Amino acid sequence: MIYDHLDHLSLYSGLSPRLDTAIQWLLQSNLEALPLGRTDIGGDDVFVNVFLSDSRAPEDAEFEIHSLYDDLQLVLDGQERFEVACGDFLPTQAYDADRDAAFGAAPIQCGGVLDEQHFAIFFVGEAHRPALLSESFTKVKKAVIKIRH
Repeated sequence: MIYDHLDHLSLYSGLSPRLDTAIQWLLQSNLEALPLGRTDIGGDDVFVNVFLSDSRAPEDAEFEIHSLYDDLQLVLDGQERFEVACGDFLPTQAYDADRDAAFGAAPIQCGGVLDEQHFAIFFVGEAHRPALLSESFTKVKKAVIKIRH
């Protein structure tokens, strides 16, 4: 996982060509003008989903894990918390290839806050629990850039 301020995003260039594509696109885009839904950046290798999300209490949310895509997540309006687990991921649902996700339980190791100034990258195989309640925010507008690992 990477968690940092958006001003530092360019520091992560060079980790992978597809992440570089996402970073360059983010640095050149007007994020406020993004429409809801999917926008292709690099075809099926790099794309962004913009959506409205309801925040959840941790006890009402499961961890998720991906097999094909890394997630670069940022909040366009509002604020949410997230948690990341290191260690055993115990699936409660079978892997769904259409969603590239399995859901389950895991021990919490760390967490953070996503807002208009911060981003997080969750890599393939990292159990994470996004969209958690933060302050008084119950809905957020969010962008998740999917980057084929």
